[in-house]
Amino acid sequence: MAVVQPRSRVVNFRLSSSEYERVYCASQAEGLRTVSEFARSSVLRRIEGEPQGNSNLDVWLTRISEAIARMDRSLAEALKKWTAAVSKTPAQVKSKQDSE
Repeated sequence: MAVVQPRSRVVNFRLSSSEYERVYCASQAEGLRTVSEFARSSVLRRIEGEPQGNSNLDVWLTRISEAIARMDRSLAEALKKWTAAVSKTPAQVKSKQDSE
């Protein structure tokens, strides 16, 4: 179990409204509870040499993978329907049209 050290030091800096919005959105995307947690973890990752923004990249890649999977299923279904339609003989198509 990790030992939690008490945090007694304060770091303060100002952001414009648009900068704050970007920081807030990034903190939400990483699943952090507060902007302060995001700022702390970002600074510590930076000084510890960890790559920045990996979790955002993971979220983005996951969304793209899900979208590709949905498109793949849609294309498979469309191909199935198209194959069924073109495999019918002209007489079968005419017979179906006549019955409608």
